Amino acid sequence: MIPFKEFLVEAYAKAGFEYEAKIANILKKKGLMPKNAKVAGSSGSDADATIRGCSLEIKLNKAAGFGQAELKFVDGVWQFSPQTEKKYPATVKVLTDAGMLDRIKTEWGTPTGDYNTDLKAMGNKYIENLPTDTVAAHYASDRSTPYIQIGGFGLYKLTESDPCKLGAPLFVPKVYARARVKYRTSTSYGFLVMLGVRSINSVSNFDIESPSFPAPTTDK
Repeated sequence: MIPFKEFLVEAYAKAGFEYEAKIANILKKKGLMPKNAKVAGSSGSDADATIRGCSLEIKLNKAAGFGQAELKFVDGVWQFSPQTEKKYPATVKVLTDAGMLDRIKTEWGTPTGDYNTDLKAMGNKYIENLPTDTVAAHYASDRSTPYIQIGGFGLYKLTESDPCKLGAPLFVPKVYARARVKYRTSTSYGFLVMLGVRSINSVSNFDIESPSFPAPTTDK
């Protein structure tokens, strides 16, 4: 049975999906996103939405996860999964350079196959103060998504370039990484490194939820 804490996580995820749908509907009404487009939902590769043809990541608030990488125990050694290394090379490089993989190899033992045992033995391992462009590495570099909308903070560009000429400010967060044991389905669990944000340098002057957000464009 999934622990109660995991059910809370699922409830938070549901709220996140609802926020994605809300933002997408605003963009559609303003002509900034195709009316027949769907939001990504739980997809780990598709963009949550598009804005003027550019991919957009959408977060309910700054407490959300800002990307993750999968860990595997192979031939007695912890490593990033082959799928993660292939899909998210920039993310893997940032986490490796920050020392996360070395720490896991040193502090995590052999997984037992029992969630509660591994959770107690391994717990959470944190690394603070990752480079401010870590989130950009995951979304802009690895997932070709140059913009992010965060509830309560607004819209940002993730790199210095502004491919869709939105005029949004650069996202400058304080980033950390957390290695954890986590249920992946109702009956199986895995090992992940999640990226999170402690703080954001400033609230954006652009917010898709604001009534004054840029008027509709003719680009469909």
